[in-house]
Amino acid sequence: MSSLKVLLQAAVVGCALAISTGLAQQVPAEVSSPSYLLRLERMQANEDVCVLVRGDGQYHFERLRRDQDMDIFESSLALPALQNLEHTLNSDELLQLSQEKISTPLISSSRDELLLSILRLGRWQNLTFPVAESRQPFRQSLDPLLKWLGDLPKENHIKLTEESGRNNCLPPEKIELKTRAANSREQSPGQPSNAPRTSKEIAPSFALRLAITRFSERQLENNCVIIYSDGRYHMERKRQRVGSNTVTTEVLEDSIPSTELQQLKRILDDPALQKRRSEDSAQAVALRDGEFTFLSIPRDDHTQKLVFWKYYGAFPVGLGGMPSVSDNGVKLIKPLNQWLKSNIDDKKMQPLPDARTTKCEPSQPTAPQSPP
Repeated sequence: MSSLKVLLQAAVVGCALAISTGLAQQVPAEVSSPSYLLRLERMQANEDVCVLVRGDGQYHFERLRRDQDMDIFESSLALPALQNLEHTLNSDELLQLSQEKISTPLISSSRDELLLSILRLGRWQNLTFPVAESRQPFRQSLDPLLKWLGDLPKENHIKLTEESGRNNCLPPEKIELKTRAANSREQSPGQPSNAPRTSKEIAPSFALRLAITRFSERQLENNCVIIYSDGRYHMERKRQRVGSNTVTTEVLEDSIPSTELQQLKRILDDPALQKRRSEDSAQAVALRDGEFTFLSIPRDDHTQKLVFWKYYGAFPVGLGGMPSVSDNGVKLIKPLNQWLKSNIDDKKMQPLPDARTTKCEPSQPTAPQSPP
């Protein structure tokens, strides 16, 4: 009987299972000086390594290992080594790679995240590979970089103390971000997503945003849906079986009639649901099977975020050897689940071909500009 260790964040209503933390940082997408070549960071369960390389070959290296002192040193690459590195970074595969082309499996065997930032004509190409499996299609370009990173401590170098040298491998210069037009649809991969809205933007009006993480019969599912106030909805379904690296993704879009939309509003306006307080789900759960539901519901003066779950523990307890059960309010959302089944799931919609996934984030429409 299979089990799965699931990492969840209650504050995020999305379709991701795990978010790595640590030294993880990417350089800003736009820089005022083209003096750097590369920033590379690899985060594993017991080790976090990063390096920042200048265009002239000088580099700064940091390594943090569990229960050991931090290693910080600096040195310079010989010209042949620098040329080999530049050749790897300028491969067609890396030049054409964007974050949208990097898939994230729902199931991963261990923590192994890679952050790669390459300076391209005055701006940084920021790429995140959340787990080792996401690097698989690009091994021809990435394996040489990982080997090079692993071999750096063997080179001659000058060791620094943590107090004098630690900077998380970030450029020391002042960073200046360029202003983008409010209606620009292009965004650099590393550009902060929490930039202030301009006066031309208007907030999206949605009625519900929901995400479900479900594990059963050796299969993990991440489903999400956002329903707008005018009845339009966007839905995403992702599935992966234990032992497989293949993630099946479907995107569906349609509209809900006004009568059914009013039914949804009555369900969401249930006083018991409105009074329920937000709470965190378990951060790490070893389970045999179960389901976690995340809701975002716009209220008058805030967005209510709720988490519901029911799961069976992976390990038997008690004399009878029955699995433990954890139930957190799933009966309260039974009417909502029935409504979703009747109005969306049972419609048997055909997935959209080559549709872009958004994790059911609200779209950001812009208001029409007034004539001059």
